[in-house]
Amino acid sequence: MPTLISLLLLFLQKGASHEWFKASHILSKHNHKVQVDLKWEPLISGQFKLNVDGSRRNGSGHIGAGGVIRSSSGDWVSVFSVNLEKGQILEAKIWGLFFGLKLAVDKEINNLLVEMDSALPVQ
Repeated sequence: MPTLISLLLLFLQKGASHEWFKASHILSKHNHKVQVDLKWEPLISGQFKLNVDGSRRNGSGHIGAGGVIRSSSGDWVSVFSVNLEKGQILEAKIWGLFFGLKLAVDKEINNLLVEMDSALPVQ
């Protein structure tokens, strides 16, 4: 069984570390990240919040969506996630909104605030 040190030496001998460093350095030049602090904002008593999002794998084109419904105290009421086969990111976000709203209807929740990172699905 190879040790961690022997695997690391093999990695270094193959020049993989140089290639990884070069690739990550190029990517980091164009990838400006900004840290955003997020926190739960309390709701009005009796109100619920639906947070939904969609995602897409660039290589395969597979999309998925998920979401959570929380009570006014921040407790999770229900969650969902769904694999949607292949598609575009906007489709994933729209399906996420659809399944989230369907979940709220199934739970008989009508005082609902919807939050997502895209305004396009509701325009």
